[in-house]
Amino acid sequence: YMGPFDISFEVWIVGGGQPGDVVLDSTDGGKATLTVRCAGRVGLQSLDVRRTAGKDPALNQHALWVLSGAVTADKCTFTSKGGACVSVTNSGSSLVLRGGGASQGVAAGVIVSNSARVHAIKATVSDNEAAGFEVREKGELVLDNCDLCNNIRQGLMLWCLGTSARATRCR
Repeated sequence: YMGPFDISFEVWIVGGGQPGDVVLDSTDGGKATLTVRCAGRVGLQSLDVRRTAGKDPALNQHALWVLSGAVTADKCTFTSKGGACVSVTNSGSSLVLRGGGASQGVAAGVIVSNSARVHAIKATVSDNEAAGFEVREKGELVLDNCDLCNNIRQGLMLWCLGTSARATRCR
């Protein structure tokens, strides 16, 4: 399915078949493939979310951009040729990334910033042109049993004072 897609209400999107059989993609020059601005919960399951246009990380051309709301992504993969694979920003925004992962971003795999929270469980974040996870401006990150490998920079980068990260059983 070609986007970009904007989610502003509670919804659960489930891909049929095997993980990766349902693809959300966008080549729009100025938007993320999937942008979440929701006061409630959003669920994503068994989706391949791609951003296949332009290389300009400053334009927020992520595969997934969570601006508000609580997102749970089960067995989803995120890739971006335009910016970070995933960006979660702003107080009250959160992402649970369970299974799946983020790879081949032209910036970080996952950016957590501005008091947002990310909890990654059994996720693989690899082959990104910057760090696997970048935690900025009071972002909070919890990693459990994750693989952080083959990123150009560090697997985990803490940018600013006040950021928080905890990693358990990660490689």
